[in-house]
Amino acid sequence: MSDTKTMSTSARFAQIVSILRKHHIQKGMDPVKFRMILEDLGPTFVKIGQIMSTRQDLFSQRYCKELMKLRSHVTPMPFSMVEQIIQDTYGDFIEKLDIDFGSGFSVITGETGAGKSIILGAIGLLLGQRADVKAIRRGASKCIIEARFDISAYGMRPFFEENELEYDDEECILRREVQASGKSRAFCKFTFVIFCNIFF
Repeated sequence: MSDTKTMSTSARFAQIVSILRKHHIQKGMDPVKFRMILEDLGPTFVKIGQIMSTRQDLFSQRYCKELMKLRSHVTPMPFSMVEQIIQDTYGDFIEKLDIDFGSGFSVITGETGAGKSIILGAIGLLLGQRADVKAIRRGASKCIIEARFDISAYGMRPFFEENELEYDDEECILRREVQASGKSRAFCKFTFVIFCNIFF
């Protein structure tokens, strides 16, 4: 076992002991104290408490009733801690992502966490989905999503002219900018547009 791993385990053990002392476990246990201890111990223990709350066949009704609060009123984990865990596990956050779909039918597959939802979320934003500042990487001023579509075979000139948009025989460029302030702008090539008025 490496020194780093040993230190990490020792530090966690010391943290657990400190939490138990904080709640004066030597003076006995009750449902409220037990729930608060699980909260302080972290997400894994909160999940254990949530599972326990459903097992009245194994635990007393008093404890199950109190532990049910972990299913709706648990104190959220600080984002800074979540951010650090993600960085430690997966490395730096994605700053730029490009994907190219060939002609024909495309299937997006992958394990949980592979990034499928990032692609679908980006497409949703391009098509007018409500923007959320949570999509912006922490520390960045804005998030930009851009897509280029080959429209050469679809005869879309009438649509573009009807909506007073610049028409290109070969491609259509859609871009969405989401500011950290919450403001959002959408463009069709270089023209500012309100997507809900054009595409829906």
